Amino acid sequence: MPDILMTVLNGANKRLKDMGDGTVAEVVYNANPNLTGDFGILYRSTSVGAGSIASLMSPATATVQTIKATAGRLIGIVIHNSAASLRSLKFYNAVSVNLGTTAAIFEIDIQAGSSLTFSFDGGIGFSTAISWAVTSGKGLSDTTSTGLALNDVSGLLVFA
Repeated sequence: MPDILMTVLNGANKRLKDMGDGTVAEVVYNANPNLTGDFGILYRSTSVGAGSIASLMSPATATVQTIKATAGRLIGIVIHNSAASLRSLKFYNAVSVNLGTTAAIFEIDIQAGSSLTFSFDGGIGFSTAISWAVTSGKGLSDTTSTGLALNDVSGLLVFA
């Protein structure tokens, strides 16, 4: 396959490069002379060029689960709330989390009976670890377990 060159809206140039082993790499470079040498390469999450998947099945109590105990990126989320009330999925940039003391870096509120899908181009960076918890209350430091049942929230997390 020949290399394919494209220019995107911000003026950067991208080239799809045939790596010769059945894979294609995306190389980004900018034609702006002030950014000479400012190269970026699309990340390769695993040896097969894909993200890893972790199953998300919420416990019956607000308990932190770690999907990656080292730095990484959250690439995508597919979740469903089968409960009759709101559930809050919280994410932490830490391996050791004390619920109520360690504040989440962000949360996603999932309405009763609803499903959500997110895809984060390039991923959301976690410098220490990727951990999560489900609570029945809103707030980055919330620890509410009232009304939680096993597998209220289920789905998958894609990470690198």
